[in-house]
Amino acid sequence: MTEKEPKSLESQMNISSVNGAAGKVEGDQIINIYGNIPPQSKSQEPGRLAFAIAGTLDNIDRAKLNAIAALLKKISGDASIEIIDLDEGSIKIILEGSEEGLSKIQELFESGELNEVEGFPVEYVRSLTEAENEKVEAKSHLVQQILAQTAKKQQLSGAYLIWAYLIWAYLSGAYLSGAYLSGAYLSGAYLSGANLSRANLSRANLSRANLSGANLSRANLKNTQISQETKLNYKWRLIWKIVNQWTKLRDSDLLQTVSSQRLSKKVWLILLCTLGIGLSPIYAPKIIEPVSTFIEVNRTKEKLKEAENHAQIAENLAQNAQNVTTLKEAKTNWQKAIQILEVIPDGNSLALEVQIRLLSYKSNLAKLEKRIITEQKPQEILDEAKAIGEKATQELEQFGKDGTKKISVLNKIKAQFQQALEKLKIITSDHPDSLVVNETQNLIQNYESKIEQINNELVEIRKQCPRGDGIGSSGNCLP
Repeated sequence: MTEKEPKSLESQMNISSVNGAAGKVEGDQIINIYGNIPPQSKSQEPGRLAFAIAGTLDNIDRAKLNAIAALLKKISGDASIEIIDLDEGSIKIILEGSEEGLSKIQELFESGELNEVEGFPVEYVRSLTEAENEKVEAKSHLVQQILAQTAKKQQLSGAYLIWAYLIWAYLSGAYLSGAYLSGAYLSGAYLSGANLSRANLSRANLSRANLSGANLSRANLKNTQISQETKLNYKWRLIWKIVNQWTKLRDSDLLQTVSSQRLSKKVWLILLCTLGIGLSPIYAPKIIEPVSTFIEVNRTKEKLKEAENHAQIAENLAQNAQNVTTLKEAKTNWQKAIQILEVIPDGNSLALEVQIRLLSYKSNLAKLEKRIITEQKPQEILDEAKAIGEKATQELEQFGKDGTKKISVLNKIKAQFQQALEKLKIITSDHPDSLVVNETQNLIQNYESKIEQINNELVEIRKQCPRGDGIGSSGNCLP
C-alpha cells in the first residue's frame, strides 16, 4: 500500500470555502480592532501576535479584515482569534487569542504553509514587543475614556486612534490636530468645532457625524465616508468631493467656472489654502495635479479656439484678397495664431493637436509669404499708376472752371493718363495672374475713357480757336 501524499494546508483547512464565507460576515462579528470592545471570556489569559501583510492601510477595508480573521480562525482551530488593532509599517495586524491558536498560526507561517491571506503576502508573524503591547493597551484605554467622556479633549493632538470604534463619541471642540484616525468608525460622532487639522481621516466612517465648524485644514480625507446626514461645511464637502469624486466633479459648473480663470497650479493651491481648504502632503499632488491638468486642458482648448479664429480670418482674407494689403492682413492673423499656439505648454492631452496645428499654420504662412512676394511687384506698379491717374483726374476736374481752356494743359493731363496706362498694361502683360489684374483692367477702361474725354474737349476747343493755345477766360482765343 503506497503512502498517501500529505494534503495541502488549503485542502486540510478548506481555506477556499473560508474565503468565500468571510465575505458574508457583516459588521464586527469577527474583527474587534477598535480597542474598546473587551475580548471574549477565555479560560486563560489571551495572547497577542503581530501578523504583518504586504500593503498599506489604504489597501485594506473591513470586509478584507473580516475575511482574514475568518481564515485565521479556521486554520488555527481557535474561534477566539480576533483582530484587535492595526498599525502602519506594511499592514501590521495585531491578533489576540489563545496561546495554542496563535502558536498554530506562527508555526504555519514558519513552515511556509501560510504565505498569503486574501491575496496579501504574509511578511512576518511574531510575538508583540513590550512597546507594541503598551501601544495597544494605551489605545484601548483612550478609546474607553473618549466614549465615557472622561478623556481630556484638549490633549488629543496626535492621538493614535487608527480603526478605533468611536460611534456617537462626543468630541465637540476636541483638539485632534494630527490625530491618527485612519479607518476610525466615527459614525454619528459629535465633532462640531473640533480641530482636525492635519488629521489622517483616510477610510474613516463619518456618516451622520456632526462636523459643523470643525477645522479640517490639511486633513487627509481620502476614501473617507460621509453621508447626506453628515454635517459638514460647504468648503470641506467640496474638498472631499475633489479628493474622492474627481471624475464627477471635473464636469461640474464649479470647476468649469474656476477653469475659466487664468490660475496657475501654485495660485490654485494658494486659493484652496486661503479658503481654508488645506491638502495633506500625502495626497495633495494627486489632487492638485488633476485639478491643474483639467484647468490647463481647458485653457489649451481656449487657446486653440482663439488661434483657430485668427486662422479662419487669415484664410478668408487670403481667399478673397484683391491686393497685397489684404494679404498682409492675412499674414498678420497667421502670425497671431502661431504665437498663441507656441506659448501653450507641453504635457497635456492636447499637446499633439497643438503641434499639428502649428505645423499647418506655419506651412500656410510660408505659402502666403511667397504669394506676397510674387504680388509685390504688380502691386507697386499699380500703386504708381493709380497715383499718376488720380493726379491727372484731379487736374481734369479743375480744368476750365475759371473759363480758361488751354490746349497745353489738356495735353499735359492726357500725357499723365497715357503714362498711367503704360504702367497698367505692364501688369496685364507680365503679371496676368496677379490679384490686381481686375482692378488694373478697370483702371485701364477708366483712363482710356478720360483720354477720350480729353480728345473730345480738344476738338471742341479747336473748333472755336483753330490756332493758338485755346480759349481764354474772356472767351477770346489765346495766342
